[in-house]
Amino acid sequence: MTDLFIILLFGLFMATSFTLIKIGGLFLQKGFKKEVANELDYTHLIIEWIFWIFCFSVFMYFFKGQHQIHKGVLIVIGILFGSILISFGFIVTPLLILLQKRKYTIAIEYQNWARATIDDRIQIRIIQQAQPNAYATGIFSSNKVILLSEALMNNLNEADIKNIIFHEYAHLKNNHLFILYLSNVLCCSISVLSSSYFYPLFESTSYPGLLVALHGALYGVLFIIIPGLVQRQLEFNADKYAAIAVGGSIYGKSLINLNTITNKGLEKKVIHYPHLNDRLKHVSNY
Repeated sequence: MTDLFIILLFGLFMATSFTLIKIGGLFLQKGFKKEVANELDYTHLIIEWIFWIFCFSVFMYFFKGQHQIHKGVLIVIGILFGSILISFGFIVTPLLILLQKRKYTIAIEYQNWARATIDDRIQIRIIQQAQPNAYATGIFSSNKVILLSEALMNNLNEADIKNIIFHEYAHLKNNHLFILYLSNVLCCSISVLSSSYFYPLFESTSYPGLLVALHGALYGVLFIIIPGLVQRQLEFNADKYAAIAVGGSIYGKSLINLNTITNKGLEKKVIHYPHLNDRLKHVSNY
């Protein structure tokens, strides 16, 4: 009974920590404003919190009995654990969006247009966000969905929104989300395998600090740089699809207008997204 209590306490602590870090990161990114709090999907957060409690508790259960489990089995469990955590955003989140019809209302006009013009199965929802944004999510055909923020729809003209929809649809059509998912699972697998090698060395090495730093650097490369570079290339691919569909110069103007309403958000130097100038140069070829 004591062991079960410890396992559940560990799961509760880790899940709560992850949830608070996620919420805190959102406020740090967008500012401590009431509007940001209103944007939070509390149903989503609670389901995700319960999901993480279960995952971390199961992980702790196996970890406590690690001396009775073959190392190879522990590695497989670690990979599965990481993959399940990663899968929430790719599989569960899109389902929650589609089920919460009151919070994520159907963009009827744009969905009807997209189904008549692009794909008769396309699903488009409106998300309550104060920041202009559009993104695609879902890796299965039944839960693939495009999200358009209210701010985007209120500040961008109809033609530009339709051009942005072409870009987001390209992510779904070409299974970019599944590619991102696989890249994250691959990085998770490598990290688990590397940890199984590094952790025993922590006890025997004369330079534990250096080893921890190297291991941390490896994690940074795996979970930030590699997925970031993959996503960067996928953005170029989605831009290509949209540029071919509507014309490079026309789509380029939509990117410029999107950059304007996002306060030059497309000019930020981040590893996951190419700079606006690089995107404009790329689409000018089509």
